[in-house]
Amino acid sequence: MSFLHELHDYVKKNYEAGEYDEAQTAYQDWAKEKQSSKVQDDYQMGYEAAQSDYDQGKQFKHFPAGLTKLVNKLSQDRAHEISEYIRGYQEAAGQLKKEAEN
Repeated sequence: MSFLHELHDYVKKNYEAGEYDEAQTAYQDWAKEKQSSKVQDDYQMGYEAAQSDYDQGKQFKHFPAGLTKLVNKLSQDRAHEISEYIRGYQEAAGQLKKEAEN
């Protein structure tokens, strides 16, 4: 039991001395970067799915974007990843349709 007490005192002493500030900042930066890249990843996945459908000669899928926006509002943005995927898919589909018309 004394080992846990010594460990506690060691961590407390170093924490109060600011020894973990750099680690906390690094973690916060990492978390922000991961979150922003995740949003980009969802968008990019949708974009690439539309490109794949086009390359394989498939019809573009229809996603209920309006319904997803409503779900986001009601659920405090818990369907954000889905919205980003749909946005990426629809933007790619629109660009590919325009290119095909020309």
